[in-house]
Amino acid sequence: MPDALLAAAEGRPFVVVGSVSHPAKDRHYVPENSLQAHAILNVRVALQHHFHMAKNVVVKRNMPVHYEQTNPAAHIAPGLIVVLDHRLRDASEYSLWREGKPPDLALDTVPPSSALHSVPRQQALYARVGIGEYFLFQPDTRRPGRRLAGFRLRGGRYVELAAGPNGEVSSKALRVSLRVEGENLRVCNLETGYDYPWIEEHPRSSDEAESNKQAAYKAAHAAFASVSASTARLEAATDKVAASTDALQAATDKLQAARDACAEAEASEEAWRAAEAKVRAAHEAIMAPRAESQVLVAAMQVARAESKAAVKAMWEAMRAYRTRCAEWDVLRLFGEHRPAECRCRSQGTGSPAVPGADLSPPLG
Repeated sequence: MPDALLAAAEGRPFVVVGSVSHPAKDRHYVPENSLQAHAILNVRVALQHHFHMAKNVVVKRNMPVHYEQTNPAAHIAPGLIVVLDHRLRDASEYSLWREGKPPDLALDTVPPSSALHSVPRQQALYARVGIGEYFLFQPDTRRPGRRLAGFRLRGGRYVELAAGPNGEVSSKALRVSLRVEGENLRVCNLETGYDYPWIEEHPRSSDEAESNKQAAYKAAHAAFASVSASTARLEAATDKVAASTDALQAATDKLQAARDACAEAEASEEAWRAAEAKVRAAHEAIMAPRAESQVLVAAMQVARAESKAAVKAMWEAMRAYRTRCAEWDVLRLFGEHRPAECRCRSQGTGSPAVPGADLSPPLG
């Protein structure tokens, strides 16, 4: 890469002086041999497996990434790029002004003749383009020292990522880790710990693949039948639950109605008890004068009886007196001897002292 391009990559506007498309001249590390190509292919297969359920994820090998609209030669070609949450507008090349965002990750393989620390200009250009994470891998097992390095873009420059206990380097954007295994990189899911297989670890035989396909089809068919049966059972259970809910609601309404009726009955009972207490009080108020009247009537009856007895005694006394007076008259006819009281009567000096009654004998 010319020094002018490096200067542009380090902060000044892009001014491309020479060609950047030929690997021998610009030192872009596109695969030079089958070892590099196979390593990139295995990583691509693993990442496709990792993102097989995700939508709008781009995983491409050796795709040119153009960063100047007016200069077709201004491009880079990483061994592998990954773009998240994006749908390619052009399947043949990646243009920043057309796609609207830089790749999220780039992976390059280092040729056997180079080492990891020999690509600072490459890193500077990738950082200027805006690639979020950048990984370098040396697939040649004969090279001494480290064979894998990862970088994350911070403040316009790459910061090297720390390796794990087994030499693995993690990608925060892709949620995977990469570790060296022989001439390849093993991709591991950070959430599940699952190691994705390489292309040579997949079934090679078409018969085996077809058998696996049929088995998968049967399993899918059985799963679909099971899901359909479960759905039918779920619908039946849902209907039962709905019916039970309706019955429960009806029972709740009846219970509430019974509670309301009990409340009304209790209120009526309280009113009846209050009315009964009032009647009892009125009865007692009526009976009290009646009892007094009965006492007075009894006293009057006693007084009446005593009065009758007194009148009777008086008439008895009067009869006795008249009888004596008659006897005195007879004696007067036949003799002068009369009792003193009779003489007093005949002489007009008074009447016998009978208290409360006139006991004078009748004249004639």
